[in-house]
Amino acid sequence: MQSGEVNERRRAVQSLCDFVFDSRRVASKEFNGIAPILKDLCDDSDPGLRLNVSKCLAAITATAAGRRAFDQHGFYSEALGMLTDESEEVRRAANVALRRLVISPSALFSDLFPKVAEHPLFAEQGELETLSCTSGILSFEEKKRQSDEKQRNSLLLDQ
Repeated sequence: MQSGEVNERRRAVQSLCDFVFDSRRVASKEFNGIAPILKDLCDDSDPGLRLNVSKCLAAITATAAGRRAFDQHGFYSEALGMLTDESEEVRRAANVALRRLVISPSALFSDLFPKVAEHPLFAEQGELETLSCTSGILSFEEKKRQSDEKQRNSLLLDQ
């Protein structure tokens, strides 16, 4: 691939990123045309392009409307695949996107876990990793609950 072509592709991906960083656009009909392009770019040979795409996925999942769009367009396989990318930055951005999907615990169990189980890279990992992941998320939920409880108690003491 020639340098000019790489730069042109990077500019095109940057335009897509600019589009998805506006949460109103992600919920628009125009996003329907962009989603397949983003999916195709998840496997691009250029790590810089994959990084931008993974950041786009993280931006998409930043809002409730974006998380719905992520689900409707089925970005699960692409995001899960990026968790094993050779680039640490790509893996990190994909991790952010997937973590944002589980803001609601119900979404974690109804949406994400079934997709993880179906994904070829993770289907063979077995139940131990799934249980470990679940316990990590549940311990996070427990810590959040304890923090909320402390905050309520301190408010009661202040009164």
